[in-house]
Amino acid sequence: RTLYFAEGCTRPGFDTWLCIQNPNATQATVDVSYYCGDGETIEKQDIPIAANSRFTIPVHDDALGIGRHASAHGDVSIKLSSDLPVVAERPCYFNYAGMWKGGSAVMGASAPATSFYFAEGTTRVGFDEYLTIQNPGAAPAHVTITYYLVGGGAIPKTLEVPPRSRATVNVVTEHLGRGTQNQGIDHSTHIQSDIPIICERPMYFAYGGVWDGGHCVMGKGR
Repeated sequence: RTLYFAEGCTRPGFDTWLCIQNPNATQATVDVSYYCGDGETIEKQDIPIAANSRFTIPVHDDALGIGRHASAHGDVSIKLSSDLPVVAERPCYFNYAGMWKGGSAVMGASAPATSFYFAEGTTRVGFDEYLTIQNPGAAPAHVTITYYLVGGGAIPKTLEVPPRSRATVNVVTEHLGRGTQNQGIDHSTHIQSDIPIICERPMYFAYGGVWDGGHCVMGKGR
Protein backbone atom coordinates (compact mmCIF):
# COMPACT_ATOMS: atom_id res chain seq x y z
CA ARG A 1 0.00 0.00 0.00
CA THR A 2 3.05 2.28 0.35
CA LEU A 3 6.00 2.38 -2.05
CA TYR A 4 9.10 4.58 -2.15
CA PHE A 5 11.57 5.79 -4.79
CA ALA A 6 14.66 7.80 -3.81
CA GLU A 7 15.59 8.71 -7.40
CA GLY A 8 13.73 10.71 -10.02
CA CYS A 9 14.65 13.62 -12.27
CA THR A 10 12.75 16.06 -14.48
CA ARG A 11 15.66 18.28 -15.50
CA PRO A 12 16.05 18.93 -19.24
CA GLY A 13 17.15 15.67 -20.86
CA PHE A 14 15.36 13.49 -18.28
CA ASP A 15 11.89 11.94 -18.56
CA THR A 16 10.71 10.13 -15.41
CA TRP A 17 7.58 7.99 -15.32
CA LEU A 18 5.66 6.29 -12.53
CA CYS A 19 3.95 3.04 -13.65
CA ILE A 20 1.28 1.71 -11.30
CA GLN A 21 -0.31 -1.73 -11.53
CA ASN A 22 -3.63 -2.41 -9.78
CA PRO A 23 -4.10 -6.20 -9.75
CA ASN A 24 -7.24 -5.93 -7.60
CA ALA A 25 -10.81 -6.53 -8.72
CA THR A 26 -11.83 -3.05 -7.49
CA GLN A 27 -10.57 0.49 -8.11
CA ALA A 28 -7.57 1.67 -6.09
CA THR A 29 -7.15 5.29 -4.99
CA VAL A 30 -3.58 6.57 -4.87
CA ASP A 31 -1.85 9.61 -3.35
CA VAL A 32 1.62 10.61 -4.60
CA SER A 33 4.02 12.77 -2.57
CA TYR A 34 6.96 14.32 -4.42
CA TYR A 35 9.93 15.35 -2.24
CA CYS A 36 12.04 17.78 -4.26
CA GLY A 37 15.74 18.52 -3.94
CA ASP A 38 15.04 22.12 -2.95
CA GLY A 39 12.97 21.00 0.07
CA GLU A 40 9.51 21.55 -1.44
CA THR A 41 6.84 18.84 -1.21
CA ILE A 42 4.19 18.49 -3.93
CA GLU A 43 1.09 16.37 -3.27
CA LYS A 44 -1.17 14.80 -5.90
CA GLN A 45 -4.14 13.11 -4.24
CA ASP A 46 -7.10 10.84 -4.97
CA ILE A 47 -5.82 9.43 -8.26
CA PRO A 48 -8.14 6.60 -9.37
CA ILE A 49 -6.53 3.41 -10.72
CA ALA A 50 -9.09 1.18 -12.43
CA ALA A 51 -9.44 -2.46 -11.40
CA ASN A 52 -7.09 -4.94 -13.09
CA SER A 53 -5.26 -2.18 -14.94
CA ARG A 54 -2.05 -0.19 -15.37
CA PHE A 55 -1.83 3.60 -14.94
CA THR A 56 1.11 5.79 -16.00
CA ILE A 57 2.11 9.16 -14.52
CA PRO A 58 4.62 11.35 -16.38
CA VAL A 59 6.49 12.90 -13.46
CA HIS A 60 7.94 15.52 -15.81
CA ASP A 61 4.39 16.78 -16.55
CA ASP A 62 2.60 19.37 -14.41
CA ALA A 63 -0.77 17.60 -14.20
CA LEU A 64 0.07 14.64 -11.91
CA GLY A 65 3.84 15.19 -11.64
CA ILE A 66 6.09 18.13 -10.78
CA GLY A 67 6.79 19.48 -14.27
CA ARG A 68 10.10 20.21 -15.95
CA HIS A 69 12.73 22.11 -13.91
CA ALA A 70 16.36 22.99 -14.65
CA SER A 71 17.20 23.17 -10.95
CA ALA A 72 17.26 21.10 -7.75
CA HIS A 73 13.46 21.23 -7.80
CA GLY A 74 13.66 18.72 -10.66
CA ASP A 75 15.54 16.22 -8.48
CA VAL A 76 12.71 14.29 -6.87
CA SER A 77 11.96 11.36 -4.58
CA ILE A 78 8.52 9.76 -4.58
CA LYS A 79 6.20 8.25 -1.98
CA LEU A 80 3.13 6.44 -3.27
CA SER A 81 0.25 5.61 -0.90
CA SER A 82 -2.71 3.46 -1.94
CA ASP A 83 -5.89 2.24 -0.24
CA LEU A 84 -5.31 -1.17 -1.87
CA PRO A 85 -2.10 -3.13 -2.49
CA VAL A 86 -0.49 -2.05 -5.79
CA VAL A 87 2.83 -2.46 -7.61
CA ALA A 88 4.87 0.47 -8.92
CA GLU A 89 8.01 0.96 -11.03
CA ARG A 90 9.88 4.10 -12.05
CA PRO A 91 11.32 4.12 -15.58
CA CYS A 92 13.63 7.01 -16.43
CA TYR A 93 15.01 7.94 -19.85
CA PHE A 94 17.87 10.38 -20.21
CA ASN A 95 20.36 12.29 -22.29
CA TYR A 96 22.94 12.77 -19.56
CA ALA A 97 25.11 15.90 -19.98
CA GLY A 98 24.15 15.87 -23.65
CA MET A 99 26.45 12.86 -24.14
CA TRP A 100 25.25 9.54 -22.69
CA LYS A 101 21.79 8.32 -23.60
CA GLY A 102 19.78 5.47 -22.15
CA GLY A 103 17.22 4.46 -19.57
CA SER A 104 16.62 2.50 -16.39
CA ALA A 105 13.73 1.21 -14.30
CA VAL A 106 13.49 0.43 -10.58
CA MET A 107 10.82 -1.30 -8.49
CA GLY A 108 9.52 0.66 -5.53
CA ALA A 109 10.72 -0.18 -2.03
CA SER A 110 7.97 -1.29 0.34
CA ALA A 111 9.47 0.30 3.47
CA PRO A 112 12.29 2.60 4.59
CA ALA A 113 15.27 1.18 6.48
CA THR A 114 18.15 2.47 8.58
CA SER A 115 20.87 0.62 6.61
CA PHE A 116 21.38 0.33 2.85
CA TYR A 117 24.10 -1.57 0.99
CA PHE A 118 25.49 -1.33 -2.56
CA ALA A 119 28.10 -3.83 -3.77
CA GLU A 120 28.95 -1.90 -6.97
CA GLY A 121 30.42 1.56 -7.36
CA THR A 122 33.25 3.24 -9.26
CA THR A 123 34.62 6.68 -10.08
CA ARG A 124 36.86 5.56 -12.94
CA VAL A 125 37.13 7.80 -15.99
CA GLY A 126 33.86 7.50 -17.92
CA PHE A 127 31.71 6.79 -14.85
CA ASP A 128 29.59 9.32 -12.94
CA GLU A 129 28.11 7.83 -9.78
CA TYR A 130 25.43 9.35 -7.55
CA LEU A 131 23.66 8.40 -4.33
CA THR A 132 20.09 9.61 -3.90
CA ILE A 133 18.64 9.60 -0.38
CA GLN A 134 14.96 10.07 0.46
CA ASN A 135 13.91 11.06 3.96
CA PRO A 136 10.14 10.54 4.21
CA GLY A 137 10.14 11.21 7.96
CA ALA A 138 9.18 14.28 9.98
CA ALA A 139 12.68 14.75 11.50
CA PRO A 140 16.13 15.28 9.93
CA ALA A 141 18.05 12.11 9.06
CA HIS A 142 21.69 12.00 10.16
CA VAL A 143 23.45 9.78 7.64
CA THR A 144 26.89 8.18 7.50
CA ILE A 145 28.10 6.92 4.11
CA THR A 146 31.02 4.48 4.27
CA TYR A 147 32.90 3.51 1.12
CA TYR A 148 34.73 0.16 1.25
CA LEU A 149 37.72 0.04 -1.10
CA VAL A 150 39.23 -2.82 -3.08
CA GLY A 151 41.84 -4.61 -0.96
CA GLY A 152 40.57 -3.05 2.28
CA GLY A 153 40.10 0.38 3.77
CA ALA A 154 37.03 2.49 4.50
CA ILE A 155 36.22 6.16 3.86
CA PRO A 156 33.34 7.60 5.98
CA LYS A 157 31.36 10.72 5.06
CA THR A 158 28.40 12.30 6.86
CA LEU A 159 25.45 14.45 5.88
CA GLU A 160 22.04 15.55 7.15
CA VAL A 161 18.91 15.05 5.06
CA PRO A 162 16.05 17.41 6.01
CA PRO A 163 12.58 15.97 6.70
CA ARG A 164 10.38 15.05 3.74
CA SER A 165 13.13 15.79 1.24
CA ARG A 166 15.63 14.24 -1.15
CA ALA A 167 19.41 14.63 -1.04
CA THR A 168 21.84 13.90 -3.86
CA VAL A 169 25.51 12.96 -3.44
CA ASN A 170 27.84 13.25 -6.43
CA VAL A 171 30.33 10.55 -5.40
CA VAL A 172 33.03 11.84 -7.78
CA THR A 173 32.99 15.55 -6.95
CA GLU A 174 31.87 15.43 -3.31
CA HIS A 175 33.39 12.31 -1.76
CA LEU A 176 35.95 10.14 -3.60
CA GLY A 177 37.33 12.11 -6.51
CA ARG A 178 38.05 10.81 -9.98
CA GLY A 179 40.01 7.61 -10.40
CA THR A 180 41.85 6.61 -13.55
CA GLN A 181 41.19 3.79 -15.97
CA ASN A 182 44.13 1.83 -14.54
CA GLN A 183 43.66 2.83 -10.89
CA GLY A 184 39.95 3.54 -10.62
CA ILE A 185 38.38 4.02 -7.23
CA ASP A 186 36.21 0.90 -7.23
CA HIS A 187 34.17 0.55 -4.05
CA SER A 188 31.12 -0.78 -2.25
CA THR A 189 28.94 1.43 -0.10
CA HIS A 190 27.12 1.21 3.22
CA ILE A 191 24.66 3.96 4.21
CA GLN A 192 23.58 4.16 7.86
CA SER A 193 20.91 6.52 9.18
CA ASP A 194 19.50 7.27 12.62
CA ILE A 195 15.96 7.16 11.18
CA PRO A 196 14.51 5.10 8.30
CA ILE A 197 15.33 6.35 4.77
CA ILE A 198 15.38 5.12 1.16
CA CYS A 199 18.55 4.98 -1.00
CA GLU A 200 19.27 4.42 -4.67
CA ARG A 201 22.45 4.57 -6.77
CA PRO A 202 22.15 6.05 -10.28
CA MET A 203 25.23 5.71 -12.47
CA TYR A 204 25.98 7.10 -15.94
CA PHE A 205 28.83 5.78 -18.06
CA ALA A 206 30.80 5.57 -21.26
CA TYR A 207 32.19 2.06 -20.83
CA GLY A 208 35.42 1.38 -22.67
CA GLY A 209 34.79 4.45 -24.77
CA VAL A 210 32.31 2.33 -26.76
CA TRP A 211 29.07 1.75 -24.84
CA ASP A 212 27.36 4.66 -23.13
CA GLY A 213 24.23 4.73 -21.01
CA GLY A 214 23.25 4.42 -17.39
CA HIS A 215 21.55 2.30 -14.77
CA CYS A 216 20.03 2.65 -11.33
CA VAL A 217 19.52 0.26 -8.44
CA MET A 218 17.64 0.36 -5.16
CA GLY A 219 19.94 -0.38 -2.23
CA LYS A 220 19.60 -3.53 -0.17
CA GLY A 221 17.83 -2.29 2.93
CA ARG A 222 17.98 -3.70 6.44
